[in-house]
Amino acid sequence: EWKDVKKKRLSSSVGGCSFHPHLFGGMLFATACNGGEIKLHRIKKRQAQVEGSVTLEEQLVEEKSGESAVSSLIFSPCGSRMVVGFGDGTLRVYKVEETTAESRREEEREARVEEGAAGVLTPDPSRQRWGTGTSVSTTHEEERDDQRGMQRPVWPKITRVAELESAHYGGYYGSPALSSFFASKLEMATIGAHDRCKVNVWGCSKDKGQREDKWSQTNSLH
Repeated sequence: EWKDVKKKRLSSSVGGCSFHPHLFGGMLFATACNGGEIKLHRIKKRQAQVEGSVTLEEQLVEEKSGESAVSSLIFSPCGSRMVVGFGDGTLRVYKVEETTAESRREEEREARVEEGAAGVLTPDPSRQRWGTGTSVSTTHEEERDDQRGMQRPVWPKITRVAELESAHYGGYYGSPALSSFFASKLEMATIGAHDRCKVNVWGCSKDKGQREDKWSQTNSLH
C-alpha cells in the first residue's frame, strides 16, 4: 500500500523528476521546473515511523536552466550523468560526481589558495571566517569534527558538460534513454526533434583532460 508521507511545493510546475540510481542509498532525486529551477532533493527517514518521520532536504543546481519549458529529466544507469530536456528540443547534459566532506573541503581550500594568490579575500564556508586561503587556524574541537565527518557523503557535484540543440522531441511523449555500465561508455537514444517516427542514437567521447562531453549522432532508426 502506497502512502503520501511528505508533500513539497516547488516554485513552478514540474517538467521532469527522477531518482538517482544509488546516491544516498537511492534516496536522492532531482526535479526540473518550468520556471528554470533544477534542484536535488534528499529524503531522510527516522527509524521510528511516526508523524513527521520523513523530511526533505534540497540543494539548488541551477536557478535559470533555460528559456524553454522543461519536458524531461533522467539519470544514466551508472549515475554519472543527468540529462534535462526542453520544449525547444535542447538537451543539457550534467556530470554527477559523488563527493565527501573531505573532498569538498579540499576543493574549497584549493579555490581559496588560488584567490588568495591573486589578493582576493574570500569567506571560508567550512569555518565561516575570512581568510586569504593560504592559512586557516582551527581549534582542536574543529579538528576532531573534521576527522569524524571527513568521509561523510555530501551533496554531489553537478557540472554542465554538454548542450545538444534539436536533439530530442520537446513534447511530453517520452524521455531520452541512457545506457551506461560505466561513465566512460555512454550511449543515448532520442526521439527525432522534428520527426517522431525517427529515433537517433548518440555516443559520447571525451579526450583525456577535457572537461566537457562530446556527443555525436552514431545511428538513426526510421
